[in-house]
Amino acid sequence: MGNSRKRKTSAYKGSNRRKQPTQRRTQRKQPVQRRTQGSHYRKKTTYRKPVSRSKRIRQHSRTIALLFVIIVIILTIVISASVSHKRKMSALNDDAIEVSQIVMEYEDLVDHYAQKYEIEEYKEYLLAIIEVESGGYGSSDVMHSSESAGLPIDTLGEEASIDQGCAHFAECLKEASEQGCDLKTAIQAYNYGKGFIPYVAENGGAYTFDLAQAFAKEKSGGATKEYKNRIAIERNGGWRYSYGNMFYVPLVEQYVTIIRELE
Repeated sequence: MGNSRKRKTSAYKGSNRRKQPTQRRTQRKQPVQRRTQGSHYRKKTTYRKPVSRSKRIRQHSRTIALLFVIIVIILTIVISASVSHKRKMSALNDDAIEVSQIVMEYEDLVDHYAQKYEIEEYKEYLLAIIEVESGGYGSSDVMHSSESAGLPIDTLGEEASIDQGCAHFAECLKEASEQGCDLKTAIQAYNYGKGFIPYVAENGGAYTFDLAQAFAKEKSGGATKEYKNRIAIERNGGWRYSYGNMFYVPLVEQYVTIIRELE
């Protein structure tokens, strides 16, 4: 009995060996790639033809040309704004109401020659005259006094100009006082010449703008010129007669006020 069991078992096992059970094809599961933050799918790379040297040169040339154009445009805008500002300041002449530092550097010389001609109390007026005449720029004849000495314009140097300017103003003050005229007459006479003093003396003895304007009209024959100064614009729209400066007194006085505030 034991043998029969062995045979059966053997036969059974043998039958299992003979029968080849179909093996189920199992597909290997591909590991799932989890997309983490910052990961990217690989893209198919495409071949790019290398850029030729001549093409790179052309591209650089275009870039440089574009930058050059931009720089030119910016410079043009800046220069135009600067020129416009300079033209405006030139047109307004001495419209900026301030006394330049250069003028104030002449204070010691003005003090010296004001004492020489005994007009120390008029120092502010002398400095204001320098501001009106030159502002300390453009000419060594800072008080434009060469003509009052019978010399061609801009002949005198800085110190000689101040010496002569103080002497001329002292003479204007003296003559104005002798003919019963006021300080403003002497100031305008510095610009017009001492011939203005008897003109005022014959017309009331006191300076007025109307007298200054009438004198300039007579001497110029009625010829006028544009004068874009703030004071002129406010009074008549911006013009004056072509003889001296009929606005000389208000121009000087505005700077006298500023100089006194600086002291």
